Amino acid sequence: MNLTSQGRFEEAIRTLKKAAAIAERIGFLDGQCDATVSLGAAVRQHISPRAAIPILIDAVKLSRENRDPNDIGASLTNLGSAYRESGLLHQAAAALSASIPYHRASGNRRQEASAHAGLGVALSQLGQQEKSEECFQEAFTAYREVQDEAGINLNYMNLGHTQLKSGKIKEARDSLHRALRFFQSTAHHHFEANSLGLLGAAEWISGDIDQAKIYYEEAIRIFRRIGLKESERETKAALSEMLSGRSS
Repeated sequence: MNLTSQGRFEEAIRTLKKAAAIAERIGFLDGQCDATVSLGAAVRQHISPRAAIPILIDAVKLSRENRDPNDIGASLTNLGSAYRESGLLHQAAAALSASIPYHRASGNRRQEASAHAGLGVALSQLGQQEKSEECFQEAFTAYREVQDEAGINLNYMNLGHTQLKSGKIKEARDSLHRALRFFQSTAHHHFEANSLGLLGAAEWISGDIDQAKIYYEEAIRIFRRIGLKESERETKAALSEMLSGRSS
C-alpha cells in the first residue's frame, strides 16, 4: 500500500523508518536504500525540505554502495529538489545535474524529465535563464516520450516563469495559459493558482493592471480555499504592491 500517495504521510514516515532499520539490521542493502529514498521524499513533502536533506544524503551514499543507477538517480533528484526548496540553489543544481546520467543509464525517462525540469527551475532562480530554458526543452522531450501530461504542463508553467524573468512576455503568456487550461481541466488547484499568479505578474509587467488584478484575486481565492496560507499571503502582497504603485 502506498501510504504517501494517499496523503498518510505520518504513517508512511513511521513505516519507512522501521523498514530502513530492519533492512539495515539484516544487511539487506537494496531494501535499506529503497526505504531511505522513500523516507526522504516523504519527509520533504510532509515535514520540510531542509529536514529531508540529511536523510537524502544518506540515501545517495547507500545507493552508490548498492550501485543501482535507478536508486542513485532517484536519491540525487530528491536531494536536488530538497536543496532547491531550501534555497540552496548551487547544491541543487549540482545534485540534479549529477542525477541525469543515472536516469539515462537506468532508462527512466520520467525521472530524467523531472531532473531536467528541476534543474531548469534551479538555474532560473540562479539567474541563468538561457541554460534554464534549455533544461525545460530537454524535459519536454522526455515527458512527451512517456506521455506525462501533468509533467508537460507543469514544465510549461515553470518555463513561463523563466520567460517572464527574461522579459519574453508574449511567450510567457502562451506557456502559462497552456498550463492554466490543463490544471483547470484536471482540478490541479495548487498549480492552477500558481499559473494565475504568474499571469497576474505578466499583465502587471505589461501595464494591464485591471487584468492583473483579476488573475491575482482568483489565485488568492483558490489558495485560500485549498488552505495554502503562505501562497495566499505572498499573492496578496504582490497584489497590494501593484495597486499601491497605481495609486501613487
